[in-house]
Amino acid sequence: MKNNIIKGFGIGAFMVLIPCFITFFMNGDKKVTQKDLIKADTYILCQDNTGQIEKIDTESYLMGAIAAYLPEDCEDETYKVMAVILRTYLMKKLGTETEIEEGELTLSRLTVSEMEQAWGENFSENYKRMKQAVNNTSGEIITYEETPIEAYFHDVSAGRTNTKEGVAYLQSVESEVDMEAEGYLTLISYTAEEFWKVIEDTWGITWEDSEPYSVEAIKNKVVFIPEGELYVKQVQIGEKTIEAEEFKQAFHLKSTAFFLEEYNGKLRLIIKGIGHGYGVSLYGANVYAMEGKNYKWILEKYYTNIVLSHE
Repeated sequence: MKNNIIKGFGIGAFMVLIPCFITFFMNGDKKVTQKDLIKADTYILCQDNTGQIEKIDTESYLMGAIAAYLPEDCEDETYKVMAVILRTYLMKKLGTETEIEEGELTLSRLTVSEMEQAWGENFSENYKRMKQAVNNTSGEIITYEETPIEAYFHDVSAGRTNTKEGVAYLQSVESEVDMEAEGYLTLISYTAEEFWKVIEDTWGITWEDSEPYSVEAIKNKVVFIPEGELYVKQVQIGEKTIEAEEFKQAFHLKSTAFFLEEYNGKLRLIIKGIGHGYGVSLYGANVYAMEGKNYKWILEKYYTNIVLSHE
């Protein structure tokens, strides 16, 4: 059951991946606080295939967004976790406004017809569960110091979540249950020449040594700058500094929790987890829900010193 969940996350969470984070919202130079967000009805303006604009209230919009990120066999409490995370994102994007165009959002969403197609005979039951998750968390958002948070989430942590520098509520927390997830550990081997070819093709860094490519020489040239205990912040190659996310994409890695070793005369990248590691681990959240934890416990575990408030 646990490993079936992660297969579903791969469909949903990576559709946006990586917002699996929420863009920090500012109103000019003034932070938008919880008090600013107290408003009546709020809407998302969605354009259909015919070009017509449909005005969907945010609570209804949430059901389609949840369906895009989570598989249908998730626990009810996991749906509630995602409802609160995505509502926080929408309220942060709306700020003091009551409407926003869907094109301004970085969310994926399934329409009702897409849900019917995806779920088939299970549509009615699944839709009911999504609606209950939204209704049972109605109006709840996550705040820190009266301001909606950047509600990062990811598929699977490296056994601990990542620390985001300068963000008090995004601190590393233990999530060892993620180590049971299918796809948690990935091993990729390269010859020295193959490894350097990716570097040269991506960043134009040529091999200037008089000696041919070698595993030892590359290990000396490529330095990983850590972020927290398990993740990489940047990669230093000679005089060039590369962000970990950029390196991850160039080498087609699943996570920014990686390190390089010599193995059987080759270079081997060892990658742990799936995603950037910030905030809520969706796999971990579902495991904790299966163990009987409620959505508030899960959110308070993964986000440090937050408050669940009503918008």
